[in-house]
Amino acid sequence: MRWIILIFGLPLVGCGGADGGDIGGGDRLAAFDRLAADAAALDVTATAQFPMSGQVGYTGAAVLDLPIDGARVAFIADLVIRVSFGAGDAVVDGSLGAFTADNGGTLAGALAISDGEIFENADPDLDYQFTASVAGTLSDQAVAHGISGTLAGDFRGRDAGAMAGVIFGDITSEGMVDIFDGVFAGMRQP
Repeated sequence: MRWIILIFGLPLVGCGGADGGDIGGGDRLAAFDRLAADAAALDVTATAQFPMSGQVGYTGAAVLDLPIDGARVAFIADLVIRVSFGAGDAVVDGSLGAFTADNGGTLAGALAISDGEIFENADPDLDYQFTASVAGTLSDQAVAHGISGTLAGDFRGRDAGAMAGVIFGDITSEGMVDIFDGVFAGMRQP
């Protein structure tokens, strides 16, 4: 299952846009491309290099390919994730917000990242090191889009200095259900 999701999610990494906010300067999609490339250049973190305890914050971005108004549109969102490492309290939670498309369109609302779990014995060639639920409502003008999905990824670099992975799930708009996918990347904050 892991490779099927990656095949659909990876084309989004190459997206570049015209206008957008700022996740590190300039064009948001170009900044995401750089962030994703930086994270991908790092090896998957060995579980022995995970922090032993404490909370670690990550900031970055996600690009979601959402079927809005009948067409699939790539929206970039700000990503904030908090990971609590340690025996018995490993938690992954956070949010996705400030959704904008490269065509200037925006979506109001935010998505909550919750109920995350770290899999310290995961084989990174086969499984992700962490997963979490993604849920919330986004709206464009008068239409509400209910999102329910999964965020799955790996820690990357020395001492889990970065993270990257995929997001996928269902979107319900005006009684119709469709699927979406996307990718995310984030860097550990000091």
